[in-house]
Amino acid sequence: MKRVKCSLMILILVTSLITVKITAQKANFKINGDFPNLKESDSVFLCNQVMNKLVPFSRAKISDGKFTLTGYVKYENEYYVMVTTKRDTTYGKFFVEKTTLNYSGLFTYYPVYKVTGGKFAQKVYASQSDPKYLELREKVMKMEAKENTNEEKIALQKLQEEVGGYISNIDPNWFEESHPLHQIFLVYGIDPKKDFEKFKKQAEYIITNYPDHPNTMNIKYALEYYVKEEQKKAEGTLRKSRVGKQYTDVTTVDVDGNIHKFSEVLKNNKLVLLDFWASWCHPCRAEFPYLRIAYEKYKNQGFEIYAVSLDDNKNKWLKALEMEKTLWVNTADFKAWKSQSAIDYEITGIPYNILVNSQGEILGESLRGEGLEELIIKHLNIQK
Repeated sequence: MKRVKCSLMILILVTSLITVKITAQKANFKINGDFPNLKESDSVFLCNQVMNKLVPFSRAKISDGKFTLTGYVKYENEYYVMVTTKRDTTYGKFFVEKTTLNYSGLFTYYPVYKVTGGKFAQKVYASQSDPKYLELREKVMKMEAKENTNEEKIALQKLQEEVGGYISNIDPNWFEESHPLHQIFLVYGIDPKKDFEKFKKQAEYIITNYPDHPNTMNIKYALEYYVKEEQKKAEGTLRKSRVGKQYTDVTTVDVDGNIHKFSEVLKNNKLVLLDFWASWCHPCRAEFPYLRIAYEKYKNQGFEIYAVSLDDNKNKWLKALEMEKTLWVNTADFKAWKSQSAIDYEITGIPYNILVNSQGEILGESLRGEGLEELIIKHLNIQK
């Protein structure tokens, strides 16, 4: 009996604390949604991004495409949205202001929103009524709905980048200078490689004044990275280009656990691309159409690809291989960033690759897009 009373007291205490917290953070936004294409959907969630996870902070049931989200936000900002059905989850973004906003239209990966109420959200999504955006959106969605050749996938990527640029076209001048987003978008407008001190000053301002803003963590990571790069530059330890130097051998395993060496593959070919990637790396996989084109054209002329995945999960790697259907030498090192090859090549980001000739000389590195094919043609002495 005492245990029951004790448990009840704890429950009352916890409930009281929760009530106090909710009262202290009184709801300061409301979003009324009306999306006919969400009639079969169950729930909608507003989320914070914490590291690589989405953490919901507001939920609403959807009835006949309509819903009302309420809650508290410390900062007006664009937040992730998850819409669930029995079959899948669709993702998007809503700009949240400390007022009532009315969203309607089409909720898709490439949305078409009509927004009323508030001060900024209308401006953020105004580009979605642009005829060029709507035309691009239609082209992209049609291409995404069918199987594409490598050439079509490359064209699709370019269109996706273009339509994505419309969606994320946010102007810092839309916000007052005192608004956190005005200061944050000023940071994004500075190139740290060209003006490190200016970037550092603005980034430190954000980190100091808005330490818990949803965008601050990314700015902090960027600042830490460029501070280290500047230190290396000052110490003379910044990694220099590997072009013209000899490669370092790599030992990895294939899907069956068999050991492979880069040097063994190089012995039988004129040119080999050592390509570091991972299943979760979208820019890496965006390069695959270019790699497939080059591989299909030149694999019988002495060109090979030796891919090294830096995944730490074998199942995710295998799933990615099944989706990408790459026919070159596929290997992995499940120590990921702590693998010997990542250490030897001082890899701090992917995609990263080097092109090596039969003498072991590195001919190029960080080759992207059509740049790889141009170098292959040059060193295989192929006439265009």
